[in-house]
Amino acid sequence: MEKQAELFPYITRSPKESKKLAQEFVVNTFESLVEDALSRNDNFVYEGHFTNDHTWLAPKRFREAGYRIHLLFLGLTDPDLSELRVADRVVTTKGHYVDRVTIEANFEGNLEKLNKYLDIIDDLTIIDTSEIQHATISRIIDRKVHSAIPAEQLPWWFKKYMPDITMLIP
Repeated sequence: MEKQAELFPYITRSPKESKKLAQEFVVNTFESLVEDALSRNDNFVYEGHFTNDHTWLAPKRFREAGYRIHLLFLGLTDPDLSELRVADRVVTTKGHYVDRVTIEANFEGNLEKLNKYLDIIDDLTIIDTSEIQHATISRIIDRKVHSAIPAEQLPWWFKKYMPDITMLIP
């Protein structure tokens, strides 16, 4: 968002073009940071959505380079709550708006891909952030449950979208 504001209207008079250029800048910067960390054998941390196979390329590259992958997943009850948080962020901090279709795609995609790519994650902590008091649902280390709430208490979204992970929990 900052890069887009920097570009429009000072560099380009087209909002669409400024958005495209800002996205290219972010992608190129991220890829450069990944390359740099891998070449120096540095630790690397980032936050984002992992909604499609492409978004898992960086974690896979680190894993293939011998890194251990630690993932802290923050879950929510449903897309409605996510939409409310986006609206609050837009109003209170002038954060960026996200449309409902993207929110739903993120909600489902993050969960489904987490289930699919469990094998590349060495240390996975899943936290339900739906309430003010966040609750750790499970911690899985090397595909073994280190801690978890009982399987019958798992949230619906956990069971529906992450069946492979659900099967690990007693």
